[in-house]
Amino acid sequence: MTLPPPMRGFEDLGFEIVEGKVVYCGAKEDEVDSFGVFELEGDVDYVDRDCELQHSSISEFDRHCEVVFPSSTGLLNSFVDQSYAAGTSDEIMFEEATKSELLYKDFNSEEEAYDIYNEYAFKHGSGIRIDKSKSRNDGSLKMKRFVCCNEGWKDEKAKNKRTYERLNIRTGCLAFIQFKIDRLGLWTCTKHYMKHNHHMIPLEKRHLLRSQRNVSKENLQFMSTLRCSGVKISAALRAMKKDVGGSPNLGFTAPDAYNSLSAEKRALLDGCDSHQLIKYFAKRQLDEAEFYYDFEQDEDGCLVNFFWRDGRIKRDYEYFGDLLVFDTTYRTNKYGMICAPFVGMNHHANNLMFGMGFIFNERTESFVWLFDTFLKSMGNKSPITIMTDQAQAIAAGIRNVFPPSVHHRLCVWHIEQNSKKHIGALRALDGFTDLFGYLLKYCETPAEFEHFWKRMLMKYKCEKDYWLCDLYKIKEMWCPAYSKKHWSGGVLSSQRSETTNKSVSERLNKTQGLCDFYHVFLDVICEWRSKENGNDFNTLRGNRHLAFAHISILVHAKSLYTIQAYIIFEEEFIKGTAYEHSDAGLHFPEYSYHLSRSGKDKIRHEVVFNKETHVMFSFSSCISFTLCT
Repeated sequence: MTLPPPMRGFEDLGFEIVEGKVVYCGAKEDEVDSFGVFELEGDVDYVDRDCELQHSSISEFDRHCEVVFPSSTGLLNSFVDQSYAAGTSDEIMFEEATKSELLYKDFNSEEEAYDIYNEYAFKHGSGIRIDKSKSRNDGSLKMKRFVCCNEGWKDEKAKNKRTYERLNIRTGCLAFIQFKIDRLGLWTCTKHYMKHNHHMIPLEKRHLLRSQRNVSKENLQFMSTLRCSGVKISAALRAMKKDVGGSPNLGFTAPDAYNSLSAEKRALLDGCDSHQLIKYFAKRQLDEAEFYYDFEQDEDGCLVNFFWRDGRIKRDYEYFGDLLVFDTTYRTNKYGMICAPFVGMNHHANNLMFGMGFIFNERTESFVWLFDTFLKSMGNKSPITIMTDQAQAIAAGIRNVFPPSVHHRLCVWHIEQNSKKHIGALRALDGFTDLFGYLLKYCETPAEFEHFWKRMLMKYKCEKDYWLCDLYKIKEMWCPAYSKKHWSGGVLSSQRSETTNKSVSERLNKTQGLCDFYHVFLDVICEWRSKENGNDFNTLRGNRHLAFAHISILVHAKSLYTIQAYIIFEEEFIKGTAYEHSDAGLHFPEYSYHLSRSGKDKIRHEVVFNKETHVMFSFSSCISFTLCT
């Protein structure tokens, strides 16, 4: 048993400190027949005049206390009451009332008793917390005590002090309320001590007391809905504070909100995150015949890779699967797994999801498994073009899985970003970035590319730069001039996949798991499909006006294309009006023309028109060109 250090004035009760012990020695002979000794720390010892020092249990100590301090004298209760106030201010800072308004009142449940006392404490400016309780042999509760939040003492014996520890508000306050619970569950207040040894909290700050803060189910559901919709919790809190008239009326703080949302997420997972995700997949496969999923485990049975797609995704891929954009730069989840979406483009030039994969690492084996699973899920239908970044493991996976007819394009945006690391000094030179950007994006013929590449090497003396030499060796994988025979929809970068990642990152963070990602991707896919339906509706209702009236080719294009596709065609047509043409010869039924933009192009393009078949050929993709004089 440990007693707190004695307060000033305890000598008046007949006690003295002898060698670190509290010794009672002042009782009258007719009141006490022996004296007692209490250790300040450790177990309980007692001394009897006729016996040597003995060690006793707590129950034995209680019996001897009755000898040393007969209950009729009230000395022991007085000593204990004052000892609990030791180490604090010995004056009462606040007394709630002279007579309790809760004493001997009955309550039907613990929640009701707690709420009533909490409301009572708020009225006086203090917080409360749950303290000790006692149970019967059958486990039913027979006593419960709630205490002031300043009750007790903080453990100062901790070896490792942390800078982020909670504030120490303990002052050893003795204010409490105690309830007796009968076997019928009726709670009766039997004790109520109302004196505090600390100041009360002002009214305008009482909403910050821990016991006065609570995130209701309605508020939690509202914040969860906003978070799933991409609204940040901080923004949701600002809106809620404004709605209720300020922070004091909200009922909780920002940390309370984050903690409650985390607790809700842990409850929803219901065990292992990966197991729950597979349960979701299995249930959808039972409900949807065309739903497909697969996963891979390591030797320990842990989930390392998985892939899924639904039936609508497969149908979209059958229509629009010529271009496949694949990117693995996003890994915002608490496991660090790599998010690998397969993205395409529909007839409105909008994003389409062709499948979603997660892989544990970026080794070739992981990409081989993922690509093989993707092709299997799509009936082994391969795209015409697949666009990725410059990762060697991805390239190896494509070579091992996809047929040679699939054209592997590299994202020019990633190449440009890599150039900042490898040729930063060259990029600092005047005019280099403009010329390098033109080579990456705008060269229309191989001859044009070769001309400007040599010009760049000679002008900036970078013929021996290793990174540029390696980039030139794979020019067929990134230069538009070498890729015209492979349809890619005019896409030059994996920006479509990165747009997917951005849509997800706005709603998730690194503390969230795989089940969270699964549900968010469902929302993203639903939004994309809703957008497609809206575009289909607009196309059915009509089309935009023509930029030029009575132009047959525009009228014809308008009847064939969706609004978005027509706008792209019309913009290219308008750009074409800036070209000047001249006859390049006649070889019936073919007419040849040279096209160029005066003052801009240094290369003229040759176009051939067949009068019988009405087919027009552009030899810009070949080497046939002449330099402008």
